[in-house]
Amino acid sequence: MSLGRFLVRRLLLSLLVLLGSSIMIFVIARIIPGNPARLALGEKATQEAVDRLSEEMHLNDPWYIQYGYWILGVFQGDLGDSLNTKRPVIDDVKDFLPATLELVLFSSVFIVLFAVLFGRIATRYRNRWPDTVIRVCAYIGVAMPGFVLATLFVLVFGAQGTSVSVLGRLTTGITVERVTGFMLIDTLLAGDLYAFKDAFFHLLLPALALACAPMFSEARIIRSAMLDNMNKDYLIAHKGYGIPNSLVMRKYLLKPSLIPAISTLGLDIAALAGNAFLVEMIFAWPGISRYGTQAILNKDLNAISAVILIFGILFIIINIIVDVVVSILDPRIRLGGS
Repeated sequence: MSLGRFLVRRLLLSLLVLLGSSIMIFVIARIIPGNPARLALGEKATQEAVDRLSEEMHLNDPWYIQYGYWILGVFQGDLGDSLNTKRPVIDDVKDFLPATLELVLFSSVFIVLFAVLFGRIATRYRNRWPDTVIRVCAYIGVAMPGFVLATLFVLVFGAQGTSVSVLGRLTTGITVERVTGFMLIDTLLAGDLYAFKDAFFHLLLPALALACAPMFSEARIIRSAMLDNMNKDYLIAHKGYGIPNSLVMRKYLLKPSLIPAISTLGLDIAALAGNAFLVEMIFAWPGISRYGTQAILNKDLNAISAVILIFGILFIIINIIVDVVVSILDPRIRLGGS
């Protein structure tokens, strides 16, 4: 099977998964106790006003009729209006999504770089003190939820008054013209290095809190895969040819050992956006995950459906990228169906 056919097949399957997920989430959002119209208007609103808003939102229609109106609006680029912010949901998404994407991408860089680094170090110094330290840190990192680490960061760095900032995306008083929504990029486009430094330090702690657990988990997977592949015949042959051990590890051992790690890495990165809601709440980070949490608390149906749809799309895109990367590293995966 060619790479193009493999990619088309994955896209079609992913669209079916996204459609099924949207139906399931749409139905679940509408069976949550509470009247969205009443929550939006408040307890002092008249019943007549509540009934009128319910009619406008099609809340009196069966769920499949409501879903039809909603999915038709999605195809037209209309995600409805938010009952909480009183704005079109699409405008809220444009405002809040870049902050979460920047946080997830920055966390992903930490995961990839340090997982490979720690995995290689643990393999090279197997059963010695560097390996022991990394494994102990891995157990602690995997066992400690991201929000616990985020709370510790806020308590330690917030109380000490260090140069590493803990709340928001920029220090109060610093303003940058919004172009992409990615603060690091916007500060560079504005040529403001001081604002760039401030944005970087604001991003550092939440990204570390979010990346810690998957980073050490991936390091353990890479270490295990490298140890399994270390005694393969082709590696023994390379060593027999006199190739330096460092080159064998970097060029011939690391590549096949990354395949299982990359497969789980896609799931970890895709889950970062969903797992970020507590981290964003603790760091007052204005992202889409925090926005989704507020939408759930206020039963903001359009916002809930939009956030879940966005998370589903991100999950599918990341997994397709992972499948393509793995199929390039190991062509047997895409050729398996031939």
